[in-house]
Amino acid sequence: MPNTQEAWLAQFLNAYRCTAIWLGPDFSTQRKLQMMANGELDIIMSASANSERERIAYFSIPYSQDKFYFVIKKTQKPLATIDDYLREKYFIILPRYGIYPTTITELRQRFSAQHLLTEFKDTEQGFALLNRNPRSVMLVLDSDYELLRDSYPDTELLPWHLSGDPIHLMFGRASTTVEDVELFNEWAKRRSIEQR
Repeated sequence: MPNTQEAWLAQFLNAYRCTAIWLGPDFSTQRKLQMMANGELDIIMSASANSERERIAYFSIPYSQDKFYFVIKKTQKPLATIDDYLREKYFIILPRYGIYPTTITELRQRFSAQHLLTEFKDTEQGFALLNRNPRSVMLVLDSDYELLRDSYPDTELLPWHLSGDPIHLMFGRASTTVEDVELFNEWAKRRSIEQR
């Protein structure tokens, strides 16, 4: 099921008569990058820019910044910080795939060191894991939670979040051009102005 950002990208692709094939959660980031390097994948969304990736891709202007929230069951008493959840030996449920900011990588390491890490392939599986273990807290992207919130009325967001890196579209150098990136950048700027 496409999330809010995927639906937004679909608008751009439809406007320019492009076809999108969504790769599911079984496609790891490394696999997508290899496909892009081989010319098999044109665009990767929600990507953070780095020098290694710039060898195989052009980057659009940043079009968003992810926010990551923590979800708990409404029957749980909210704790004040993520450190409190670690101290109280709660499991953290994190996405298995993706590139995440350093703070989330550190969370993964800290909870894993105490054998308190559970991973999910997609957000729906994460909610199923949260339902099975009442002593757990799940990290979720804000747009994914908005999409699924009504399906899980017995959950709630904690009042604090982690900010991610600015996110871009990656355009594969093997199959796209700088002009493709500029076309997206202009579209994104127009869309931003229209929504003000």
